Amino acid sequence: MNDPYYWGKRYVGAKRVLAYRLQPGRFQDIPSSYWAYDEIRTLSEDGLILGYENSYFKPNEPITRAEVASYLGEYLQLDLSNRSAIFRDVPLEHWAVGAINAMQKKGYITGSGGSFRPEETLTRAQLAAILTRVFDLKQPAVDQSFTDVSPSFWAYKDIQALAASGITTGYEDGTFRPEDTVTRAQFAVFLYRAAHE
Repeated sequence: MNDPYYWGKRYVGAKRVLAYRLQPGRFQDIPSSYWAYDEIRTLSEDGLILGYENSYFKPNEPITRAEVASYLGEYLQLDLSNRSAIFRDVPLEHWAVGAINAMQKKGYITGSGGSFRPEETLTRAQLAAILTRVFDLKQPAVDQSFTDVSPSFWAYKDIQALAASGITTGYEDGTFRPEDTVTRAQFAVFLYRAAHE
């Protein structure tokens, strides 16, 4: 696979081939009573989100920037064949380089200073910005009030668009928690709601 003279031009991407104990959409750590059970099950059955060996989903694990690019690139059915090194920290042999490049080409994701930081986790504000671009979410006629997101916050409009579309309602205490890390379960719910809005 590392031979640049043959595979380098032909290798598009890879999906994990895992040994699942349970049928697709079912995970040992996602009981039917789990708050995101339906969304995770549906996306998994559709092949849009993967679990781990032995049918574990690890819902509370933080999701990385590369994983988000990969899942959204697959969902959007983008051309993932460009494996050039656009970002200096995403070499051509990186597992998600095709998805990252495709998402960057569409303007859905950006880097900073020539880097993408693929293994960094994503905040809720950053995901709001990405989903607003990907799904072309519109601004509401009346803003929803989140006690921890002021109008001067960099992702204020993105968060408002996310709320207006019904993708998020925030937390019961009236916060959005924009700097919190996005978990795998939260991402699954956000993607499901965006895809079915």
